[in-house]
Amino acid sequence: MFREGNWHRVLIFLMGLCLLVAGYTLAVAQEFTLERVVDSFENEIPFFGYPAYVAVNPLSGEILVSDWEKDRLLVFDSSWKLVKVVNGLQGPVGIAFSGNGSRIYVVEQKANQIRVLGGRSYEVQSTIKPEGLSLKGPRGIWASGGRLYLTDTDNSRIVILDEAGKLLFTFGKEGMGKDEFYYPRGIAVDAQGRIWVADTVHHLVKVFEPDGSFLFEFGGEGNDKEHFNRPRYLFIKGEWVFITDYNNHRVKVYDLKGTLHYILGQGGDTAFSFSHPEGLWVDDEGHLLVADAGRMRIVVVGAFSLVKPEVHLVELLKEGKVKEFFQYIERLPLEEREKPETLQALFEAYQMVGDLEGMIAQAEQLFLKDSDNRPTWKDKLGELYFQKAASLRETGRAREALAFYRKSYQYGYRSALFPYLWLSFALLGGANSLLIILALVFILLLLIFIRLRIRRYREW
Repeated sequence: MFREGNWHRVLIFLMGLCLLVAGYTLAVAQEFTLERVVDSFENEIPFFGYPAYVAVNPLSGEILVSDWEKDRLLVFDSSWKLVKVVNGLQGPVGIAFSGNGSRIYVVEQKANQIRVLGGRSYEVQSTIKPEGLSLKGPRGIWASGGRLYLTDTDNSRIVILDEAGKLLFTFGKEGMGKDEFYYPRGIAVDAQGRIWVADTVHHLVKVFEPDGSFLFEFGGEGNDKEHFNRPRYLFIKGEWVFITDYNNHRVKVYDLKGTLHYILGQGGDTAFSFSHPEGLWVDDEGHLLVADAGRMRIVVVGAFSLVKPEVHLVELLKEGKVKEFFQYIERLPLEEREKPETLQALFEAYQMVGDLEGMIAQAEQLFLKDSDNRPTWKDKLGELYFQKAASLRETGRAREALAFYRKSYQYGYRSALFPYLWLSFALLGGANSLLIILALVFILLLLIFIRLRIRRYREW
């Protein structure tokens, strides 16, 4: 099949491919840690019938699991002790919470409705069936800004309600167009109000304006890193979009521009193993919870560095992991890198490695963006400009040094005045030297005269 002389090329190619995969896996491993696997309760294995969705109650921190096959909602405390079972539901799937957390919305796929539970009691309060609208096999739900966003899956459309269940509008239908769907499941809304939909059978994720106008899409059918095979649900946390890639048995993480950053599971980090993952949730502490339906379990993943990057950056510096720090910074979205907390961490990192140029660049950014600490950064810039001027002067770049001495003095570093004047004197030379000397003598005599007048005034 291969010529004898080509074997070394094939070997080099395979080695490079292995290194590429290993490098990708290592990058993911730095960001995520396997925290816990929950698949049993009181020695009952399997305990879950078919966990379709998982969520965290914002009021209590309790964990809710939609057990679709057994028609129940399971409630666990933060240590995964079962505290309540809500029976009698009909195919529970997606879960969302009202703005104040007082109501829990549970989509009942088999009943084509939304069941409303008390935020603390988990008692059934009401049922939502939009007037004038017939739902068919709904799956995903998201609550944001006083609205409920629902995937009416078997009708291949999106339904938007107010929190009381009143219909506001719908968009989409079955078809191949940009604003058309085929069995959409997951739905989420970002901070800009844009609506993200997992268009499951089209193997796409589509993004829309708040009014339902199409913006962009990504994905397509396949098992390589850029594609999906039946994406199920998605969850947005800050700048990140987490998506379950059902038939590819993995979780993918994108930024808000639709750019892929991480893969957990097959084709990505081999430390994580999923089988037909369904719903997922990310809490405020940075725990990623995945309903790993094919294995009838919940997998808890630490995604702390993504949810609280400023905390992770500080921890890396405390541990002296400067190389890892800069690698992590490079993977952050631009919006995250420009936050004052991140800029300050970058300043400290450059300080640790003695990079004066980097320190100046970050201090300049912080002077502009960290308004609460602007005086502090002004003083710091004065010192840094002085150091820069001194280093330039040592290398014979006197005119550049002069400019930095001037900036240093302008930013309040008084010690820069004398070297600035002296360097100016040295650069001018010739006849101008006499003028500068005379000017300095005049200034000195003027200062002496003023001091004498003040002393005489006090004696008088």
